[in-house]
Amino acid sequence: MAFTWYQHLTSEISYSLVMTVLFSLTAVKAMALIVDYKKFQSWVDSMLKKEKGKNIVLIDIGVGVFGLLVVVLAFYVY
Repeated sequence: MAFTWYQHLTSEISYSLVMTVLFSLTAVKAMALIVDYKKFQSWVDSMLKKEKGKNIVLIDIGVGVFGLLVVVLAFYVY
């Protein structure tokens, strides 16, 4: 994560702040899941049991749409 911020601060790439912030937030969330994996595992288990995984499908669709927006933004900006 430090390298991403270093690249943002030392390069002249326009809109690099957007990608840097997105990457940093994703990295922080990933580290939180890695550190507290038991809690994350129990959360996933409970999501799969109730409502036959409907919430997982909604989260999956949301993440897919967000990913598509990031890719479209990357092509539009650059």
